[in-house]
Amino acid sequence: MLNVDVLQEKVSLKLYPNPVKDILYLNLPDSAKWFMQIFNISGSLIYENSILDNKIDLQNIKEGLYFIKIIDEKGSDYSTQKIIKK
Repeated sequence: MLNVDVLQEKVSLKLYPNPVKDILYLNLPDSAKWFMQIFNISGSLIYENSILDNKIDLQNIKEGLYFIKIIDEKGSDYSTQKIIKK
């Protein structure tokens, strides 16, 4: 018998506003704990934290292009997206 992995379809994550000045909002399901990591364009991790109330405070991040990785409570990657900090 052939084993077939079932792929779970991920919901499209919306981040707004993008470009962001201070607060980045997300449309994450409320049923789980969420974490995030922010990487610069060189791939270095510059910030990580849990996500509270579907928003992330980016006031202390310098202007530039970044990648934000959203991680669920099991440690699985949920989404990785590009953001611009202005």
